[in-house]
Amino acid sequence: MKKPPCESSSRHTTKKSTFQTITAMNKNYTMKDWERDGSLRLSPGMLVDAEIIWELKGCVPPAYLGYGVFQVGEPASHDTETFQQLYDTFIQQKNNFATWKYIGLCPLGSVKPSEHPYK
Repeated sequence: MKKPPCESSSRHTTKKSTFQTITAMNKNYTMKDWERDGSLRLSPGMLVDAEIIWELKGCVPPAYLGYGVFQVGEPASHDTETFQQLYDTFIQQKNNFATWKYIGLCPLGSVKPSEHPYK
């Protein structure tokens, strides 16, 4: 099975169809979805399989890893007002530990998405 590249430069969805399709089917974004899309296409609120989290953790050491919170090891953007680095942030679901929720771009150690990310 061909694995998607860790260093994908396009982490955020540019196609609304991926998010709409996944949420309409009430399923998690999986490795197969990542392979099909060619890059990791996530929108805040999407549920993600733990396999994707493990793949991201294996690419570079996490920027932040706390109980139920994971931030990808490299900043994805920065806040245009505070100039803080912003990281792709995931929280583990309490009712299903194999599922994580993509929160969006957050400052290091935070689960509150930036209101002013650079795009």
